Amino acid sequence: MLLIDDELGFREFVGKVATSAGYEVELTSNAKDFMGLYEGFDPTLIVMDMIMPEMDGFELMQWLITQECEARVLVVTGYNPHYAEMAETIGVDAGKLDVWTLTKPIGLMELRAALDRPDAISDISVATRPGQPGPSNRDRGHDRPEWSIR
Repeated sequence: MLLIDDELGFREFVGKVATSAGYEVELTSNAKDFMGLYEGFDPTLIVMDMIMPEMDGFELMQWLITQECEARVLVVTGYNPHYAEMAETIGVDAGKLDVWTLTKPIGLMELRAALDRPDAISDISVATRPGQPGPSNRDRGHDRPEWSIR
């Protein structure tokens, strides 16, 4: 799994959960390092933030399309939910990326389920596909997140 997020706490959280799920994990905070790691790593899963300095997630997704990326892409954003919808649209329109989305804050069980296989999630409906709204924290069965990026 290759993860790019500019927030250290979130990178460490996802990295630990992914490692415990059996993934070989590479973490980075910037697009330049991400591109270098991608070329030498060939990940099956990419977890990425959308709002980052230097190069945002939209630009990075376009780059992944030019690289003919075959990895599943899990977009995680804590900003405007429309960013997640736009990310899905980029992947679908290009017909090249398998894009799933999660909205921060993310609980431990939600992250584990999304890492395991988002298309098989039933009880914990966290990963969304184009045209499907994501659940709120209350819909997920808790008023406060188990983990928060803020």
